Amino acid sequence: MKIIIAFTVCALLGFLATVAIYLGAFKEVHIEKTYVPNLHLIYKLHTGAYHKIGKSIEEVEKWAKEKGLNCDISFGEYFMDPKSVDESLLRSHAGCVTKDTYEGELPNEWNQRDLEESPALLAHFDGSPAIGPYKVYPKVNEYLKQQGLGEYQSVFEIYSLVNDHFSTQYYFLLKGYHYEKN
Repeated sequence: MKIIIAFTVCALLGFLATVAIYLGAFKEVHIEKTYVPNLHLIYKLHTGAYHKIGKSIEEVEKWAKEKGLNCDISFGEYFMDPKSVDESLLRSHAGCVTKDTYEGELPNEWNQRDLEESPALLAHFDGSPAIGPYKVYPKVNEYLKQQGLGEYQSVFEIYSLVNDHFSTQYYFLLKGYHYEKN
């Protein structure tokens, strides 16, 4: 009986370690001061829990593909702190980064705009977007305090999957802060 229990515990620990490695739980978060680049965005408003934004992003991706737009880069733009705002009131944008303005009519409650270059912190994490917020946000908040940079106004997350490799870039747009470009 002890052997069965020991085997079960070892198998469970092995499984959990494999999942953690696959998701990127042990990968580093890299932070740098930068500017978010000029980007053209097509998006829809998402209201509700941030972790449920995936369906909205997929809807925009599908629509863009049907219209012949290049939508290789997806994004989520988050405006509120989920720790201080009721989940049902959280607002975000879900969509695609495109090269060109779409000249046709957009679906109801969708929009497009140019995201202007602005100062930001870039946090890069090569793990799953599912665990990224748990790894990235605490590190960025610590960095903001250490550097005396104040608060960020929103977070712009760019998602990509290349050769079965997850990558998320988190741009924390800074409030009223400017610094020299390198």
